[in-house]
Amino acid sequence: ILIFQDILVVPMMLVMPMLAGRSSNLGGDLLLLGGKVLLLMTVVYVCGRWAVPHLLRAVSGGRNKELFIITVVLLCFSAAWGTAALGLSLALGAFFAGLIISGTDQVYNASGIVQPFHELFMSFFFVSIGMLVDPALFTSAPFTVIGLALLVMFGKTITGFLAVWLLRWPVRTALQCGLALFQVGEFSFVLALSGISYGLLSTEAHQLFLAVSIITMAATPMVMARSRRIAGGTFNKLLPRTGEALDSLLNVVEPEPAHDFAPQSDHLVIIGFGPIGRNVAWAARSMKVRCVVVEEDPELAEMAGGQGIFTVQGDAAQESVLEKAQVDKARLVLVNLPDMVQAKRVVAAVRTSTKARLLVRSRHAAGESALYANGADEVVSDDLEAGLRLVGCVLQGFQAPAKGIREAVDHLRELQQSEVEAAKAG
Repeated sequence: ILIFQDILVVPMMLVMPMLAGRSSNLGGDLLLLGGKVLLLMTVVYVCGRWAVPHLLRAVSGGRNKELFIITVVLLCFSAAWGTAALGLSLALGAFFAGLIISGTDQVYNASGIVQPFHELFMSFFFVSIGMLVDPALFTSAPFTVIGLALLVMFGKTITGFLAVWLLRWPVRTALQCGLALFQVGEFSFVLALSGISYGLLSTEAHQLFLAVSIITMAATPMVMARSRRIAGGTFNKLLPRTGEALDSLLNVVEPEPAHDFAPQSDHLVIIGFGPIGRNVAWAARSMKVRCVVVEEDPELAEMAGGQGIFTVQGDAAQESVLEKAQVDKARLVLVNLPDMVQAKRVVAAVRTSTKARLLVRSRHAAGESALYANGADEVVSDDLEAGLRLVGCVLQGFQAPAKGIREAVDHLRELQQSEVEAAKAG
């Protein structure tokens, strides 16, 4: 609903000149308007369906993070330039860029990159909106402002409720959605500024609009936190028969929750689907252990998905990727990455996201202390295990007794473990 609501800004922006009476040829302008909308929708569809997914997949396959960042930023600027060329806003172009990228398998990689910018620019956005408002309006016409804000919230709650209920969702769910949609959307500010430029909105009306919008946005978090209670109280206590009647009117059936990865706990998260990761995944699945793979390489991610394993493609150091893999509910997380720098970044990110046991593979024993310092619970080094295996093979070659071989290997392992404990304590 929110996406559809934002997409409707396109025809609204394009129809502004006609509403302002600046159209000398209404028929021709309507034809041009339809052509612009058709062109924009075609470009968005083609880019979202073919061009951008293939581009991001090719760039991601090169494992060059800087190039991937530049590509995502370039896509955003290109989309903004394209909508500006059609007479629309830059913000709308950026929105379409996000819409296109969200449909690709690189969405978690991209979202992790833009998240810091999102927080920063959202702060700027709300600061700039606050600076536009005249505080005197709240004291000079408080009843008008509050009355209009309540009217907007009530009206949008009802329309949101009806939209969801007509899709045959239960009334309680529909009311929760309506309560989540009652605020004035961000693109309304773009429309309002366009309305001022065309003379459709006076300065006084714009101030009133800003005041009402700020009230609805400020009320949203508080209402959202209580939306389940409000919806349940409305249709379970106040209007139980009304809720039942509305549900029966459309033969509403409580739907099963839809998840691409059902919420669960005690699963295994494997970060890195190399040879070792594949062996661990095979062994885990053979023992009925639920597992999730996080892999940045597109080919390896596709391989894991082809084996029926739920796979999240992206950089495991990104919070959005770890959230998708539900590491906070995992019993054990295995970090199996060949690059030590990347492994340390991922271990630190995982440790801040979960208390699950964190097992890490290290290529060299020298890197164990850094991994433990970043939050690893246990580190298994390739060279240490290979060295212990070779010790056993050498002693077997000289017909040493099995007991002596075990004692020698155990002694070396204890020495290594004592060094690790000393490093962790230090």
